[in-house]
Amino acid sequence: MSELLGFCVVANVARETESGEGGLNVRYGLRHFSGGTKLWVLPPQWGDGGESLLVAGRHRGRRGGYVRMVVPRRHMENFRVRGVYNPALMRVLTAPGAPGGGVRFWEGREEAEKAVAWWSRRTLPAQNHELDYPRDLGEVSDPPPMELRKDGRLYHLAHFNAHRAVYSLLPPPVEAPGPPSGR
Repeated sequence: MSELLGFCVVANVARETESGEGGLNVRYGLRHFSGGTKLWVLPPQWGDGGESLLVAGRHRGRRGGYVRMVVPRRHMENFRVRGVYNPALMRVLTAPGAPGGGVRFWEGREEAEKAVAWWSRRTLPAQNHELDYPRDLGEVSDPPPMELRKDGRLYHLAHFNAHRAVYSLLPPPVEAPGPPSGR
């Protein structure tokens, strides 16, 4: 058996991914990775909170080794921690980034497990569009709550999709009672 070289977060490419305006373009997997492809995920390298992550995986149209590229985290699912035993995979994961720029690897299993716990939570960004500009209301669970209290205001869920939840200050309409049934 090979020697343990380190621990890494592993995820699969989502079977269906959305792109384009409003997420209306649905496809199987991604351009470079098929749905279900196992990706070895590095820790966040930039200050974006891990919205886009550097990954290594087997490319959809290429035979042989691993390729490394950036993938939006929303296109990944089934996060877990696994040991890295393959030296070729470890070389791809830890290869330098941009000229002179190093790539950060997981410090240990505990750091990777914390990321898995965080990334496995299903959340959506919450917004309010009633003002002159969209207002960021933070993140909410998926599915989102019907009401959200923020900065002393009560917001009501207007609609949501795979990418965001939109809230309104106006309460939902109340249906008028219908005519009595004539039985």
